[in-house]
Amino acid sequence: MTQDASFSTSGYIVSHLWGRRNIIGLEVMQMKDGEKKLVDVDYALLDLWQLQQNNLKVPVDRGRVRGGVRFTDEALRRGLYGIAEVLDPVV
Repeated sequence: MTQDASFSTSGYIVSHLWGRRNIIGLEVMQMKDGEKKLVDVDYALLDLWQLQQNNLKVPVDRGRVRGGVRFTDEALRRGLYGIAEVLDPVV
């Protein structure tokens, strides 16, 4: 992944991508580029670790991840994105 690639991801992964400019929250797959044009993001990262027992203290976070799973399922079904790599538990 190039340094200028754009990402849509959950809040827990953002800290691992801190050096990148183009990061938005999961379930949003478009952003404005430097010329203010709406463009699709290059990658979506889904962290399934958050669904495992006792990893989160707040049940709302699991709901957000489940929403991300549904969103990802739909993007894959429609052929908008594919799976480049799975690094347990990140897709």
